[in-house]
Amino acid sequence: MEIKVYPHPCLKTPASPVETVDENIRNIVQEMIPVMRELDGIGLAAPQVGLSLSLFIVEIPNKGIVAAINPEIVFSNEQLKVMEEGCLSIPGHYLPLIRPSKVKIQAVDLEGQKFEITGEDLIARAFLHEIDHLRGKLIIDHLSPEQRIEFERNLTL
Repeated sequence: MEIKVYPHPCLKTPASPVETVDENIRNIVQEMIPVMRELDGIGLAAPQVGLSLSLFIVEIPNKGIVAAINPEIVFSNEQLKVMEEGCLSIPGHYLPLIRPSKVKIQAVDLEGQKFEITGEDLIARAFLHEIDHLRGKLIIDHLSPEQRIEFERNLTL
């Protein structure tokens, strides 16, 4: 399993819903964890490893790995924060992005049970970043057309 790097087409394709949480899905999640950690990431979405599946993992301090299958945003606050954001699929590049400082998502866990989890600051950003991947959206898609042209002109991968 390896990280797909921009402009790989799988990064721009919306992921398919996971129909059944089974051993295959649990194995995929277990394979994604060392890939994410090896690159010092805090999150990783299945499309980033070339799998069109609506699932991601995020490592939360003091809680460990959270696997979210078919996640949906159920709440995001109006307080916005600008933070530098990077992406394992666009290595070495960081962009200042505006995102809500708190979000709640609903998803299915590795046992097939629905759950909700709230993230603040960096974890909220990670949830939103990974959900963007599931929608075929990258951090560069948050740029204005002019900024995007400039970014791609300077892009070195």
